[in-house]
Amino acid sequence: MSGQRSIETLEGLGIGYYRSDNTGTFVEINECGASMLGYTTSEMIGRITTLDTNVSSEYREKLKRQAEAEGFVASFVSPTRRKDGSVFYAEWSLRRLVGADGEPLGYEGVFRDVSDQFAQAKQQQELMERLRRANEWLGMLSHVQEDLLSALGHDLKTPPGIVLGFCELLLRGRYGPLRQEQERPLRAIHRNTAQLAEMLDILLDFSRSLRNLDLNPAAPYPLNAVLAKMQERLLKEARQRKVRMTGAVAADVLTTAPPVVLESLLEHAVRNSIFLCEEGGEIIFSGERTAQKAHLVVTMPEQHDERPPAHRLLTIFFALPPPQPGSAEHAPYRLGYAAARYLATLVNGQMTSRQVGDKGAEVRITLPGA
Repeated sequence: MSGQRSIETLEGLGIGYYRSDNTGTFVEINECGASMLGYTTSEMIGRITTLDTNVSSEYREKLKRQAEAEGFVASFVSPTRRKDGSVFYAEWSLRRLVGADGEPLGYEGVFRDVSDQFAQAKQQQELMERLRRANEWLGMLSHVQEDLLSALGHDLKTPPGIVLGFCELLLRGRYGPLRQEQERPLRAIHRNTAQLAEMLDILLDFSRSLRNLDLNPAAPYPLNAVLAKMQERLLKEARQRKVRMTGAVAADVLTTAPPVVLESLLEHAVRNSIFLCEEGGEIIFSGERTAQKAHLVVTMPEQHDERPPAHRLLTIFFALPPPQPGSAEHAPYRLGYAAARYLATLVNGQMTSRQVGDKGAEVRITLPGA
């Protein structure tokens, strides 16, 4: 009675149960098991053998040897043939039956249809293989990129270096004295060539830095902590332009953007705001959070007269800061808002800009939130 209840329980769980004799002929099978194999119980008992349901005889013999040696085989998956010849994947567990004097009586086991799980596992295996190949390809691409950047660095910097060298020799009178009308354009050539070489260095350094970025999402942490760090780092530049940085971001504005990317992004954003702000002006920082997003808003109520229009702020890759107070010389080139925008996009964020009043601008940085 207990055995009957166990079989009924297996039936309710959708699990097949069977017993076979020494020849492999089914002597007992529940309705669920027979249905999975495409038969009725009456069709199978005494007529169908495990050979009829097995797809691979070699695999069957291997399992049989294991069952004879160990007495059981647990949780193995094998292709199984139905009555109509179609094949599905079943998970089997079986044990060898022996009589009182140890003589073999056959086998007893349970099985269930795991075709869906098998298909999913196969898909996952194929996906892992594609990921492995993609990773190998990315590794190869990384080496090619490094070689390309090194070659570009050499090829692009060589011509400006030669121009600068000849300009300096001409300005020093190495090839004879210069007339005044010749010296002025020559100095312009020298200055612009030096700027070109400077921009090439910035571009190559930025390209190399992108290769080492970890773009995996990080644990949530406050945006204001990174902003405060960047403000402290750039405080000297702000003081030189007499620019005040005010406002704050609430501690509950959290982001999962990778720290190494976020630090670089905010450094570019804060530095460019200092460049664009009117001398003696103010930069206002504020933040907010929405559903799964963190927002940092940078507002410059007044920008200097050489500012680009608000709609072009985010398209400038090389920024030329205005002269320091009391100087006619521009500072070296820096990366503009376009670099910050690119970094924001890398971490599934975005940047937008809009005009504020007659001379002001607002830049909004949206990042993945917690």
